[in-house]
Amino acid sequence: MYQIKVLELLEDGTSRPYEFTEMETAQDFVRHATFDLKVWIEKYGIFDRDDFLKLRSMPQDEAIPF
Repeated sequence: MYQIKVLELLEDGTSRPYEFTEMETAQDFVRHATFDLKVWIEKYGIFDRDDFLKLRSMPQDEAIPF
């Protein structure tokens, strides 16, 4: 059994625990988030750590939103 801890990133750069709705389970969330991340990785060609670091260092107006 796994314990899943999901944090929601807030606009000010802080985070808080993500609160699931009654209809959403942690498994549903992870399934959708994993798919979204896969699409994001394929779309922007992020295949190694250096690619990710380049995106993180982009100016905010050019940054790719999560």
